[in-house]
This record gives sequence, C-alpha cells and structure tokens, in this order.
Amino acid sequence: MKPLERENVNLLRGFLKGFAGILLALQIAGCDGGGHVSPFAAGGTALTVDIPPGVEPATLLHAPLDQDASSREGQALFQRDWGRDFPGRRDTAAVPAVTDCADCHVEAVGAGAEARQASTGRQAPPVFGWGLLAAVPAETLQRMADPGDADGDGISGQLSTVPVLADGTRAIGRFGWKSAQPDLYQQIATALIDDLNVSTHLYPNADASLSAPRLSAAQLAGLERYVVGLAVPARRQRSDPEVIRGERLFAQTGCATCHVPVMVTGEGGDAALSNQVIWPYSDLLLHDMGVALAESEDSELRREWRTPPLWGIGLMRDRYPRRGLLHDGRAPDLHSAILWHGGEARVSRDAFRALPATERDALLSFLRSL
Repeated sequence: MKPLERENVNLLRGFLKGFAGILLALQIAGCDGGGHVSPFAAGGTALTVDIPPGVEPATLLHAPLDQDASSREGQALFQRDWGRDFPGRRDTAAVPAVTDCADCHVEAVGAGAEARQASTGRQAPPVFGWGLLAAVPAETLQRMADPGDADGDGISGQLSTVPVLADGTRAIGRFGWKSAQPDLYQQIATALIDDLNVSTHLYPNADASLSAPRLSAAQLAGLERYVVGLAVPARRQRSDPEVIRGERLFAQTGCATCHVPVMVTGEGGDAALSNQVIWPYSDLLLHDMGVALAESEDSELRREWRTPPLWGIGLMRDRYPRRGLLHDGRAPDLHSAILWHGGEARVSRDAFRALPATERDALLSFLRSL
C-alpha cells in the first residue's frame, strides 16, 4: 500500500459521527489535503459490480467471490422454488405464499411478497453488500453510537444487543429493520423460518402441516456464503455536476449524519471483505423516526429504525419502480421517502423541504446515482 493510501485508510479508520460532512466533502472533491487524487474518489471496493443500462435484473444478485461447492449450493437454495418442491407452501386463495428468497428481496412486488408485507407491515430489503456490512468492526459502530446525544446535535443513534442463538452469547445487532439479528447466519435462518417455513438447527420447530423442509447447518452456511458474496452496484453519473451538487447538499442538510457515507471493514478471510473502504450511507444504528413511521405494537422500539443503507437505491428504483421505499414500502419515490422522515430526522427533513426546487432536484439526482 502506498504511503498516501495508508494515510487515508488510517484517517477513515478513525472516522467519527461528527466527521461525516468532512469526509463527504473529500469524496466529492476527489482529492486529499495536498491536492492529490484521492484513492477513494471512485468509491469502489473489491465487492462492487458495474451494472450498465439494459442488462438483466439477475445481475443485482451478482456474486463475484470465488464460488466453491458450498456457495453454489447456497445460490441454488436462494433461487429454489419452495412452493413447487414442497406442496404445503403453495398459494391458497386467501394467502399467497412466498415461495423463494428473490420473491421478496429483489422485486418485492409478487403476490407472496405483497401478502407478507401486508401481514407484517414490512418489506424485505435488497441483500447485496451484506457481507461488507457484516465485516464492519463492532468498534466502528460503538464509536458512532450516541444514545444520550452527548454532542447535542439531536441525533441519538444507539446500538441494540441481541442473542446469538448459535452459542448463547449476545452481540451487537446489525441486520433487520430493527437490528434484531447479530449476523448473516442468524438473519438468514430467521427469514427462512418466518417467510418460507424452512426450519434449521437454529429454528427447529416448524409447522409440520406445511411439509416444512429442514436445512442442515452446512446448507445454511452455504446460503450465508452466497449472500456474503453479493456485490454492491457501482455508482453512476459520479462526475455529473448536478450529482456532485446534490452530494454536497446531502451533507449540508444533515442527511449524512445518520446515512454515514463511508466506513472501513475489518480483517477477515476474504480479500473482497477485508480492509475495504465502503460507501453504504448508513451508520447501522437505531434512530427514533417519529410517530408517522412508528409501528402499531406497543414496544420500546416502535419508533426506532435502523438506518437503511442507501447504496444501490437509485438502481433499484430504476429497475423495480413498483417497489416502494421505507420499511413498509409506503413511499412511492425518493422525494416522498424523505418527507416521511420525522423524529431525529426532522431537522434534515425540514432543511430539505426548505431548499429551492432546483437544489431539491439536485439532491434527488445524487440519490438516484447510488
């Protein structure tokens, strides 16, 4: 690694919540303090894939990691039609069944996905980049957390601590709309049992009347391995002056305080996951999003939502315009999604609303470039 690159990596490793706007400005400028081209200006990682216009939607599930037999089996399980192979999961007149993982996690507008969304009040997020999010060190999330709003900026992102079913310990939650799952292995097992009635050793008690299959621990590990390798779509129109202007406004309105642009992953087994500068636009923390977005059940987390990563959001809107935004898909477009923000995001929402129309359009152009 060159000295300049090492210096920038060390800077990013020390990233704190209050530096979000500064780092975003460095990204926009594309240079460091000495006027040299920044190695991070391209915003790429070893797990980024370029998806040009007109290609098949299946490339949103592009897995660039070297696939072994386990991950190939995991890919087959992800694509498997459980309704066809296990008749107990077929549609009924009253309740259309979710029959495969992509039914919810890609387009999210199939009958089964819509029925699941209606019953739970949530839609499934895209799955790309999850391996990179899993590789972000816990210490990074702890540094960004500010549960008591010690800096007085009105943002009090907090961590959740959740059970790890595999060993009975507890760990920081980082997956799911409420950060209820500590790792991908458990997140996938939970989705399998909740959405497909597919049991695993973590959730062995499925409804036998639905002819539920059971995945072995090795199969679950293969499914995890496949999801870990799903690449993030590359940024588009990065050099467009309108996009660059919108990126500056994204920081100036305070959006980058929670949708933190950049993180650095830790050490791991795969070079595509280790020591990578990533641009998820999330802090993976829980934030109070106000009454309008609160869930109906009476719980401490009813107003709290994990900041969803924004990477790929523009491409998803292009490819799947029927897929709504926010946790329940209520927002038909990016503009509406911003205006639904409340609670800790109220000041940023109001700052966006107060922008001249041309500047609001520029900020939305930036989001569409992701």
